[in-house]
Amino acid sequence: MIRGAIAFGLVLRIDPSFKNRDVIITTSLSLVVFTTVVFGSILGPLQKKLFPESNDLDCSMDNLLEQESDVNTQE
Repeated sequence: MIRGAIAFGLVLRIDPSFKNRDVIITTSLSLVVFTTVVFGSILGPLQKKLFPESNDLDCSMDNLLEQESDVNTQE
């Protein structure tokens, strides 16, 4: 996501005498906003699809502490 800010910053450094500077700035800003919104909204569902939650694996801190205390009491 930071790449968009860097790209926009670089576009702003174009010499003001450049013929189509305003078009390039507008296009760059539009692409940055569009990709940020689209990719930002897709990441949540994509994460759930690629890394589904497993009911068999319980790695919560409470569960880990209980397992550790069970091991210590058995010794």
